Amino acid sequence: MKYWFLNIHIQDGEHEHNSLSVHVTKGNEKFDVDDYLKDFYGNKEDTEVDGDIYYYQGGSIACSLESLQEITKKEYTVLKKFI
Repeated sequence: MKYWFLNIHIQDGEHEHNSLSVHVTKGNEKFDVDDYLKDFYGNKEDTEVDGDIYYYQGGSIACSLESLQEITKKEYTVLKKFI
């Protein structure tokens, strides 16, 4: 298993914020950020992708990967309690 800390930048009109989350993958596989972001706001069919930016709700919301870090199981356990 691998443990991941994910930071996504979200632009919603004039408002900007970040979404922080932790995830687990089986074996040695890397977390699939592309698949995750395509389904982040609703369903994959409504998501438009332009390079590294994912657009939702007709382009009114945009998300992009800020960072993805592999973390230890101990770090995962602590972060899961708070985010």
